[in-house]
Amino acid sequence: MVKRLVLLILLLVIIFLGVSSQEQKNESRDSKQEVLTKKPAKLTQDKLLEWMSFMKSESGSYRDQGDVLKAVQILTRCIDARWREPITLEEHEKLAWIYTNRAYLYHQQQGDYLAAKEDYLAALKEFQLCEPSDYLVARYVFQPLGNIYTRLGENEIAISMLGKFKRACEDSGDTEALMNAYNDIGRAYVNTGELGKGIALMTEGIALDESDDFSLGLLYSSKAEAEEESERFDQSSISAEKCIYHVNRVIRNTDTTDFHHRAAKQYKIAALKAKAKVLGHSQSLKEAHEMYTEALLLTEEVYPVKHRARGRALVELGNSYDALDMKVEAMVSYQLSLQSMVDGISTGGFSDNPSKSELYADVVIGEALIQKGIIAHDVFTETGESSWLKVSVDAYLCYFDWVEIHRSEQFEFDTKLETAKEVHLIGELALAAIFDLCEETQDQRWIDRAFVLMDQTKAIVLAEERGFKDLANNNPEMRSLLKEQNALKFQRSLFKSDIQTAEMNDDAADVLRLKKRLSEIDQKSQLLDQEVRSLFPAYRTQSSAKLEGDIAKQLKKKLKSRNAEILSYFVGDDWVYAITGSPDKFKFTQIERKLVTEGVNEFMTELNSPNTSTPEKYGRSGKVLFDLLLGELKNSTTNWVIFPDGILNSLPFEALVSNVSKGTNSFKKMNYVVRDHVIHYSPSAYFFAHDELRGKAEKSFLGIAPVFRNSNSYDFLPKSLEELESGAALFSGNKLKEDEATKSQFFRDAEQYDILHISTHAGRNSGENNDAWMVFSDVKSKDHRLIATELLKLDLPASLVVLNACETGSGTVFKGEGPMSLARGFLDAGSQSTVTNLWRVNHESNALIMKSFYEKLSETQSPSRSLNAAKLDYLANGEVDEASAHPYFWSSAILIGTDVSVVSPSSTSIALWAWTALGSVLILVLGIAWFRKKRKAVSEV
Repeated sequence: MVKRLVLLILLLVIIFLGVSSQEQKNESRDSKQEVLTKKPAKLTQDKLLEWMSFMKSESGSYRDQGDVLKAVQILTRCIDARWREPITLEEHEKLAWIYTNRAYLYHQQQGDYLAAKEDYLAALKEFQLCEPSDYLVARYVFQPLGNIYTRLGENEIAISMLGKFKRACEDSGDTEALMNAYNDIGRAYVNTGELGKGIALMTEGIALDESDDFSLGLLYSSKAEAEEESERFDQSSISAEKCIYHVNRVIRNTDTTDFHHRAAKQYKIAALKAKAKVLGHSQSLKEAHEMYTEALLLTEEVYPVKHRARGRALVELGNSYDALDMKVEAMVSYQLSLQSMVDGISTGGFSDNPSKSELYADVVIGEALIQKGIIAHDVFTETGESSWLKVSVDAYLCYFDWVEIHRSEQFEFDTKLETAKEVHLIGELALAAIFDLCEETQDQRWIDRAFVLMDQTKAIVLAEERGFKDLANNNPEMRSLLKEQNALKFQRSLFKSDIQTAEMNDDAADVLRLKKRLSEIDQKSQLLDQEVRSLFPAYRTQSSAKLEGDIAKQLKKKLKSRNAEILSYFVGDDWVYAITGSPDKFKFTQIERKLVTEGVNEFMTELNSPNTSTPEKYGRSGKVLFDLLLGELKNSTTNWVIFPDGILNSLPFEALVSNVSKGTNSFKKMNYVVRDHVIHYSPSAYFFAHDELRGKAEKSFLGIAPVFRNSNSYDFLPKSLEELESGAALFSGNKLKEDEATKSQFFRDAEQYDILHISTHAGRNSGENNDAWMVFSDVKSKDHRLIATELLKLDLPASLVVLNACETGSGTVFKGEGPMSLARGFLDAGSQSTVTNLWRVNHESNALIMKSFYEKLSETQSPSRSLNAAKLDYLANGEVDEASAHPYFWSSAILIGTDVSVVSPSSTSIALWAWTALGSVLILVLGIAWFRKKRKAVSEV
């Protein structure tokens, strides 16, 4: 009985303790939930640090449980819901660590490099406001941020960041971290194309500690990849085997929960892929496929279902299937790759692509879409099944949506140009697929879609800058920040040029000094970019260069109001595509590239040889090229807007010959295109339609002519004064002549005028960025040479810039961007249009054309119609002889841009008269009032 009683009491005690424990757990859970959901505004000031620490700890718990999304959400709430900005050193440091934690999750767990970059930059900004150790900042900010920049292709910034990490490791004596630094900097150099330098750095890292299996595995995996890329295939295989040997030792000797265990498997994946690539080069395709399959299986062990590493492995496996001519299996792999990157992708078929809202700027998505497009088009070619053609086109269209996001997130101008080049290459594949689909379906909507896609391959960097200016048009603070950002871009281009010079001179000390300065500018630019984002978070994604929405409507409206037609060209490696006519009525043609190249070369030979060319030979070459490029434009409208590409950027279409009559033996009477059509050019349809963002110029006309009468460096230009005087007289303008025409004065005055006329000496771009140049008076200042990128410092309201100098419209043509020239520099700076020259001008003929141009412009305010009329006046001029009527003398000047009307000189005069009259009336009224008041005071006395 007693035993039963004791047992009963014990049972009641256990029940009581259990209930009590559960209540405590519930209270703890409720308390935790309350803290997680409580608005920080309700927390007292001294509780802020405690609250932030709790949120960071909770995020870590969810991360360790594998719930990365929840971990990110908690940190995001901690960042977004703060009730005030940090004010103490401890609060700044705590917030910095929260940013680094979220950045790590974005980077390592989700593969979202862009979001991680933003957070690491935010952390850096917070760390600068407190006093952490240099090593901690280097280890937890500079190293991961440098690796992200490497991934994003921004290699100069990456090397700078990782260099700081390396120096901190050397100071601290941390050998393992130092080996990491050698590896990371080596990879960044490999990314720049300096493979030998990258491999040498990795080799140095290996020599630091040959007993550290983990670090050796990392370095050997990177070295194997770099050696494969540099075609050192035997060495790559050896490095890959050494990597696998070292990482297998790590894997055997560590627990699965150990960070080193997981990382070692990652290094092994890289080594397997390097071995697979080497086998592929030796045509051992089946063995290579086995390696790619093993790499994928290991990737699935290491990474979560949604991760870019899975996406990358599946793309590479798909490429391996393609090499084995297993097209359907390849398509399945690409579809699985997209599924591992983006939500909502079905693998039941191949038609599913990510929606635009789901896309983000990871190159794996772009690669998967490209490969889908290529393989599906190949299957159509082999089978003739049109359903595959639609799959191909849809994949390419999705790729171009992805491009809009990808290129908007890039920072370096060089990287943007590389993207433009890649986009252009893919553009040819996409246009080939759409052309075949148009032929199959005869559906006009696909031609319209081809036009939009074609425009997305043209001048996308220029269009992006124009989009930024548009978004900032009504926001003075943001416009000022963007202007400051452009000034830094110019400084950056100068330092890069100086570094190249120092490297050519083998001046290592100067290279180091310049790279340090470049690093400082890069950091400043990044922080400025972050400041712009904080002011307007969507400014990059909203500055789309795609012909859609309002901008597409604006294009149609503008073409209709001008009774104009479009001639848009795409010059690929194999084909030239032309879309001509009006929206909804376009014609889509495909021309063999070889024929176009031969036709352009033959015509340009005749055009550039006025002393040996004859009317018969010129007329024949001009007519052949006319038929090839313009043959579809029968019964066309008077006005043409041309969007050239590639080799066609140097072609003056006005000088082509529409008809060759028998016995035509006169350059003055030849049937040039200029007689029937008003032509102007634009980098893209997007740029042409985008003309409503300009500010209002305060004044009408500024003419600049250094003349170089007293110069020891440049030839005297007496005719330049005549050109300047004609424009200044007709537009009541101002003039900077001779010694007054200095570079500094140009920068002080340029942003005030609607029309800028510059007559000087100039030189074309030589191939690096945009280093085209022009000169001002060199009498008063040594700083008289202006480089095109320097124009980024300006924010021009000009409707028109007339560049009356040699070759201002020509330069190295960057695939997808067009020629880097002075004209391009002025368009970058905000000018709506430029009159520019494609080759060295003849000063006598040019003076006649400019005089007539300004006369017509003062009457019509239309730059394109005025330039067209000036050329016709020149041909009709009785003082122009037969030899001088050769197109070489009159067709060099072309109009590039939006062709908006300039401010009428009469409206300027009327405005001046109106303000004068208003001022006079105001003075009169005030005078009468004063007189009456005075008289009243006298009468009262």
